[in-house]
Amino acid sequence: MSEDIELFFRKISVDKEVKLEYAVLHKADLSARLICSASFIECDFRGTYFSESIFINCEFIACSLITAVFFKSTFINCVFKNSNMRHVVFGESFMKDCFFHGNDIFMADFSGCKLLDVKCGKDNLGDPIINDMKIFE
Repeated sequence: MSEDIELFFRKISVDKEVKLEYAVLHKADLSARLICSASFIECDFRGTYFSESIFINCEFIACSLITAVFFKSTFINCVFKNSNMRHVVFGESFMKDCFFHGNDIFMADFSGCKLLDVKCGKDNLGDPIINDMKIFE
């Protein structure tokens, strides 16, 4: 990963309302990060590792998250909209006050996830994997 991208992800943890557009980060390891108030717009995160990261007030708009790994991550007040989420792994993650709208979620893995006040628009496409997923209201 380039030094510019590494610096950007360090900056996300401390700055407010950071925006990243059209970035390509194939198979980058961005695990164990605290990412607050970030907008990712048309970014390509195919195969990127975000395991054990915390996302607060973030949005993923029209992103490619194909095979991205968010295993055991936490999402609070996050939006996923019009993104390709085929085969993304959210296994054992916690999501609170999140919204999914217009995504391709074919084979997206939500196994073991805990969802609290998560809203899903009816226009999400595909069948996700939801083994042992728990939904709380």
